[in-house]
Amino acid sequence: MSMENQRSSEREPARWELMTNERDTEDLQSFLTEIGQQGTTGSKGMLLRRAGKPIGFIMLDLVQQDDKKVLFIPDLEVKDSERSAGVTSKLITAVREYALQVHATHIGWTSATEIMDHISSKLDTEESGGNYLLPVAKLDRSTLSGRI
Repeated sequence: MSMENQRSSEREPARWELMTNERDTEDLQSFLTEIGQQGTTGSKGMLLRRAGKPIGFIMLDLVQQDDKKVLFIPDLEVKDSERSAGVTSKLITAVREYALQVHATHIGWTSATEIMDHISSKLDTEESGGNYLLPVAKLDRSTLSGRI
């Protein structure tokens, strides 16, 4: 049975991994080409891999905004066929752990779509300069459950 025909629970689990080396950069570029995206922004990032192949990414920037240390998310993409509650849960855990490592107080993003506006409005965020900010302490699966 091919990987595509197996149920999600039978496949190798997807993992979010911090990008740390040249191979990660090459995998990101390969994934961007595959999805037809020219490039991305962000000084750090994580790749979502399944069976060693990139199936998604998130880019991150640590910025000071007023009295807040914000882990800003300028770009996030996961293949449509790979989106699931499990992948979302793992993303939340990975971002929260990284935010705590870098002593961020908030997670930030800009909403560029109606769906992101809708999700953002359902969360206990504050808006600042066109960005949504969520305290790191509120970034967990229960906060986002049923909202995305």
